[in-house]
Amino acid sequence: MRASCLINNYNYGRFLPRAVERARLQVPAFAEIIIVDDGSTDDSLARVRPIAEADPRCRIIAKPNGGQLSAINAGIVAATGDILCFLDADDYYAPGFLGEILAAYQRSPAADCVFCSFDFVDANGVPTFTTNWPVYSLYELEAGDRDYPDTFLATLEQWEWIGRQTSCMTMRTALARRFLPLPALENDWRIRADDVLVVGTSLVGAHKLYLHRKLVRYSLHGTNAYAVQLPSAAELARRNQELLPRLQAAVLGTPAGRQTFRAHLPMIGKLRSREVRRWTSLARKAGYRKQDRARIKAYLYFRYLAGKLGWSWPWLSDRLLNAFHSADGATR
Repeated sequence: MRASCLINNYNYGRFLPRAVERARLQVPAFAEIIIVDDGSTDDSLARVRPIAEADPRCRIIAKPNGGQLSAINAGIVAATGDILCFLDADDYYAPGFLGEILAAYQRSPAADCVFCSFDFVDANGVPTFTTNWPVYSLYELEAGDRDYPDTFLATLEQWEWIGRQTSCMTMRTALARRFLPLPALENDWRIRADDVLVVGTSLVGAHKLYLHRKLVRYSLHGTNAYAVQLPSAAELARRNQELLPRLQAAVLGTPAGRQTFRAHLPMIGKLRSREVRRWTSLARKAGYRKQDRARIKAYLYFRYLAGKLGWSWPWLSDRLLNAFHSADGATR
């Protein structure tokens, strides 16, 4: 199993060599370490070139500035490994990171996304602590590893954020390429591209594993977003009301997103009329043709009425569901 380390960098020249060196020291070794420089104006490239020239596994991609998601997209396109491990240039891996990650994939062949926990460090790599950190999911408060065989409905119905920040995220290359690259979203995610990794993997039906082990060192140094301040209420509102729905529509509109959407329709819990309207709207965002959206709406309303009246006619609902055209034929 070959693993690729994808380091995204923008003006983090003082941290980038540390990130690369810690990736180089992993045992087992990364098959490749791809450093994507996103148009840095500092000395990032001058600092990292001697390291890359000394190790044939290292490859530098220097590109015009386009933001964090654009750098991640470039790394995914260039990667040749089976497993992708993402890393922000100011963070770094603890010893044993890659061994733990690969062991998790080997223990759980069905898993296609593994993420881990982290420790805070300061600019010099000294362990530190902060209370200025939001809790996104209940697993952060629990001990032990967690297995998430199906993350689609939890994310789509409840916006549950099943993942971690970029440097803690890994996934099979085949999973990443089911929904990435998404160039149309790059301007919206110039920062916080972990949204795309976490939400996108869920919306294409990822089987995720959480390792409750602190295998990443997350750097707080005064210039990264969370060291300075948490997002304002207005920024969070825009993220939740505008950007995340846009991400949802973009991922559901891919062939993999439509396929996952269709496969999960029978798994929707108890339906109310507003859920019927919401899922019909999601079908439109997913790119289903008008006649297929009508069939989806009929299927959902049948289930809604059947639930209210206590009917149990699965054969009819199955016929409605099976009447859809293939997802590959869906168009906007």
